[in-house]
Amino acid sequence: MRLIDADKLILHLNDYALTEAPDERESAGERRISSAVYSTIQCCMKAVEEQPTAFDTDKIIDQLEELKEEDICKNMSCLLCKYTSQCETGEMGEKVAIDRAIEIVNEAEQLEQKIIGFW
Repeated sequence: MRLIDADKLILHLNDYALTEAPDERESAGERRISSAVYSTIQCCMKAVEEQPTAFDTDKIIDQLEELKEEDICKNMSCLLCKYTSQCETGEMGEKVAIDRAIEIVNEAEQLEQKIIGFW
């Protein structure tokens, strides 16, 4: 899955729809074709607007896990900083915060799956 800017896509489709809108100067046949194209583009815009917002949670969690495993502590004499809250750089607090961020992302994914299942 990849993320796109849905608002930009809708603007692009809208611009194209305006160029394809039926015109009084067209013949009846041309107006029918223009009307069909315009209607199709409008349906595409509606379909884009109705899509749920999504993101790649696995990739986000992997990135957070990698960040959590990095040795952030600059105090080389602090051998226990990864396991205690005494570290001057606050690494333990950062790891707790990253754990919480992972929980939040997982909760968001579960909520998204409920919403998608509802539709």
